[in-house]
Amino acid sequence: MAVCFISVRTAFKTNLEENKKIMVGNLKQLLLEIATKPMEEQKKQIETTFEQWKGNQKQTEDVIVLGIRV
Repeated sequence: MAVCFISVRTAFKTNLEENKKIMVGNLKQLLLEIATKPMEEQKKQIETTFEQWKGNQKQTEDVIVLGIRV
């Protein structure tokens, strides 16, 4: 079983350059798609997705995603 915690504010952050948001549904879909993969691979996918979304924008707030597999 795996449990994932995210900072709620993360899901609503806006990429001002492209006016895109990572919405809760999109983040949930990503987590469901990668849930069966090894934790290290999940981490890489989340980081890649975040970097693609962020683009050239400066990161102005902390982002927290915590996954625990038991």
